[in-house]
Amino acid sequence: MNQSEFFMLLEKELHEQQIEEAHTYMTYYREIIADYLEDGFSEKEAIQKIGTINEIIETIKLEASSQTGGNTKKGPMTIFLLILGAPLWGAILLSLILLLCSGIIILWCVPLVFGSLSFAGLITGVVSLAGASLNTGFYYIITQLGVGIFASGFGIFLLIGTVYSIKIVVDLSKKLGRLLTTVFSQKGRIF
Repeated sequence: MNQSEFFMLLEKELHEQQIEEAHTYMTYYREIIADYLEDGFSEKEAIQKIGTINEIIETIKLEASSQTGGNTKKGPMTIFLLILGAPLWGAILLSLILLLCSGIIILWCVPLVFGSLSFAGLITGVVSLAGASLNTGFYYIITQLGVGIFASGFGIFLLIGTVYSIKIVVDLSKKLGRLLTTVFSQKGRIF
């Protein structure tokens, strides 16, 4: 049996047995086989060292039952201590959540400021260029045109800055969201 057949059978068996996090187990066994291949073993030898599909499934089931058995049963002392300590850990948790929210708000202020300044620059430029035709003095017209061109250019420059800052802030927000998801999605473990 080669590597692709092995993983096809393993994936099929994981789905038939309705094992959660099948993708994680598939990745884990791919890494093990890759390590064996790096050490000089052939594909068949690496697969034989891992074991049969049934042995792997039994190992995964045993591991899953041992993990859920310890996490579901809480003693009365544990519950009492959680309730007693709630004012302390609850306040700390709330302050961390609010700190993260304020950080995200501050991150989004950068594109908001750039966008506002860009809008103001573009409006100033358009009004100044349109107002140049209303002046009668040569120096006023030249000054008005200069201010209009400068303000329009500054507005366009800030508009480009707004677009790039939005891309950066969106990427940072996604990374922070993924980080928070991984931290809080570990069943029973926070850190």
